[in-house]
Amino acid sequence: MSLLDSSTSVLLTPPSPGVPPWQVVDPAQYLFGRFQHQIDLRVATRMEVLQEHYQSQGFKRETARMIAHSRTEGTITTYQGKWECYMDFCIDNNLHPIHIDGPHLSDFFLSLFERGLARSTILGYRSVVSQTLIHIIPKNWGQDLAISHLLDYYFRERLVNPPQAPAWDLALVLEGLATLDNLTCRPQQLLFKTTFLLALATLRRRSEVNAFILHDIQHDEGEFWTFVTLRTDPLFVAKNETASNSSLLKEPVTIQALPAVDRSFCPVYCLQVYLNRFRRLRQNKRKLLISAQVRIHNDVRPNTTSTWLKRAIEMGYELTHTPLVVPHHAHQTRGLGASVMFHSGIPLQTVLDTARWKQHTTFTRSYLAPISHRMDRMLRLHRVPAGPTGAGIP
Repeated sequence: MSLLDSSTSVLLTPPSPGVPPWQVVDPAQYLFGRFQHQIDLRVATRMEVLQEHYQSQGFKRETARMIAHSRTEGTITTYQGKWECYMDFCIDNNLHPIHIDGPHLSDFFLSLFERGLARSTILGYRSVVSQTLIHIIPKNWGQDLAISHLLDYYFRERLVNPPQAPAWDLALVLEGLATLDNLTCRPQQLLFKTTFLLALATLRRRSEVNAFILHDIQHDEGEFWTFVTLRTDPLFVAKNETASNSSLLKEPVTIQALPAVDRSFCPVYCLQVYLNRFRRLRQNKRKLLISAQVRIHNDVRPNTTSTWLKRAIEMGYELTHTPLVVPHHAHQTRGLGASVMFHSGIPLQTVLDTARWKQHTTFTRSYLAPISHRMDRMLRLHRVPAGPTGAGIP
């Protein structure tokens, strides 16, 4: 017969005398939830565990589902992969995944370290475990002193390699895009160019660029706009959005127009022309960036925005008649734009605020890339459309 632990919603078989709660001696100990609706931790997803816990606490089924699925789909998928790894470790070692103790949890992190994983990756696993268990038990493993010191040791033993600049050349891409006449080029070319310049100017992730909406756009009047203010869809949830930083992440971003001499790759002017030329295709679409294909009637998804960013890079090379034989990814635009801002003399805090990074280590350890080997080509450009005001290369 199972007993209900009063501090959690975990159903436990009566432990054998002298057997600690974290050691599993009976498969029934993996049963979790209410007596009427138990799930098996060995096969349940992380979301099912959280949902079942809140239902067992009296929450309605739909409410429990919403609480469990508060993160974005991408984050849920990432968390699930790490949770499965943690569950495999617990099952292989006869450990209870909910009532695990510090020494055995440290063994799990040691196994990750011995696999060669970086400290930042192991920190991600700790976040998954702690952010899951804190819903169910009062212990917060994310603030455990012994575990924190252990991960600090991992950091000293395995220093992070500094980030490298993308193999593709930003200055070459901008030179190629500058040859396109915004007024006469093909609509699809204008779309790729606009998407790339907006991503570079805002330093936003592809999902956030995709979430910009037309309704709340602001700009001045005149033949050439001098600024534009963009906002994301109020229903959009950013990858790193939480209750504490939601208002910050939803703040609008204002982009200043580049001088007239740089109008050929000015994100504000490019967006102005794009909106005028795409007016007939817009119909009822809410997103700022829409497909150039007439037959597509719905708003596009973030994966499509990624494709447009990659196509802009490829197009820049094609327009300069340069073969593109190196890897190129949409997310590299974010780090490269921030690196150009920093190397051009823009204060570090301004770079962090633009990219919505809370700590400088996120930028310096993962995104800040050396661009000195590309400086000769950069010097040919008056200003680079990196950041809301552009970056002048010294």
